[in-house]
Amino acid sequence: MNLKKTLAMVVGLTLLVVAVFFAAELYDHRSVLGTASYRERIALPDGCRLIVVLSEEKDGSRIPVASVSRILEGEQVPLPFELLYREKTISEGLIYSLSARIENGTGELLFVTKDPVPMPKDDGPVEIKLRSVR
Repeated sequence: MNLKKTLAMVVGLTLLVVAVFFAAELYDHRSVLGTASYRERIALPDGCRLIVVLSEEKDGSRIPVASVSRILEGEQVPLPFELLYREKTISEGLIYSLSARIENGTGELLFVTKDPVPMPKDDGPVEIKLRSVR
């Protein structure tokens, strides 16, 4: 083989290995689908933010593993969410839970999870109940 063909083959194989690596990283994610809601009959003002956090429960504290946050423009409860997390951040035998909060446009807390929801064992949707902080 001549030098150009050998170099082209090496570059091509290198690109293939890099592409496979990045594809594996992209598909290493899982998601939790669900809704967040509260009982009070209060409309949310524009500009509120929904924040959902996946945490590891350890020694009585919660260590955040993943989160999703989005601005709510005119949306009202129930608020759908999709939280992506890396599959390898979840360890067998440990306890994980979901919590959520809604803040107004200036960051003031309006609603919060009273009791975290256990991480589902299957791919079923999760319902997170919030309560008013007032």
